[in-house]
Amino acid sequence: RPEFALGHLDIPRMKEGGIDVQFFAVFIEDIYKPDRSLKRTLQLIDCFYREIENNQDDISLVTNYNQIKEANRAGKIAAILSIEGGEALEGDLGVLRVLYRLGVRLLTLTWLSLESDSKDNGSLNLLL
Repeated sequence: RPEFALGHLDIPRMKEGGIDVQFFAVFIEDIYKPDRSLKRTLQLIDCFYREIENNQDDISLVTNYNQIKEANRAGKIAAILSIEGGEALEGDLGVLRVLYRLGVRLLTLTWLSLESDSKDNGSLNLLL
């Protein structure tokens, strides 16, 4: 498997760098907001699961501390699934519960976009 370009993450470089635990973030691009945020989130989670399955000898999805330790003892990288931006919830806390069942363990409420016309950050644009 070829390495990705500079700046990207791949398993050989994670191993070379001694990475034991890595957060993998689902990020929703602006073109999917607001009406298709959840659908896009699920597509990306599916992609994440396929990558985990295709690389199961090297990496394992973990959802708690004990699983991190088990993965590391087995010589695997522990992968924690996260989501950048609460748009994925589409205002429904039931979606949060489902995402948790799918393995998501970190969700940021907002994501700082540097695009001047982005409204995703609310008043955070004032900080730039």
